[in-house]
Amino acid sequence: FELSKLIVCTDAGLASTANRKFNDKENRAFITTQSIKKLKKHLQQWALSKKEWKIPGKEGIYDISKLDTDETIANAYKNVTFYKERRIRENDLEQKLVVTYSIKYRNYQREIRKAQIERAIKLVDKNPQNISKHNQNDFKRFISKKSITADGEMASKKSIQYRHGAYRS
Repeated sequence: FELSKLIVCTDAGLASTANRKFNDKENRAFITTQSIKKLKKHLQQWALSKKEWKIPGKEGIYDISKLDTDETIANAYKNVTFYKERRIRENDLEQKLVVTYSIKYRNYQREIRKAQIERAIKLVDKNPQNISKHNQNDFKRFISKKSITADGEMASKKSIQYRHGAYRS
């Protein structure tokens, strides 16, 4: 292709350490999206901390804690993508870790979760016999099932309830 540099973009599933090392030499580089849940504990804490955020093209460090509690401040930054970055070294490979935060994306995810919880509540209330296995993005993940007796012992009778974190509004 006669390109000066090739940048491979993958999700974490295709970004093994061997692949990252392969794409970190000569005229190659890589960008990998990865879930914060998959990071080591200290990196998760850093990524989820409300402090040390930046805005592209602006000077200064931001604390985003008020974005969840003050709607006026949140509206002022609704079209901003905050970010933070740091260098990490793992398995003899130096990488730059970049984390982003967007109020617009936060609100989008909240709406999805709210709709999924409403669907779960409706299913439990109206059609509980249709509850079956679910995947990580399915609204049924908000429903837990246990077989119990009247005394609370394990039995063949099913009890269906909303999982921790699910709520009615």
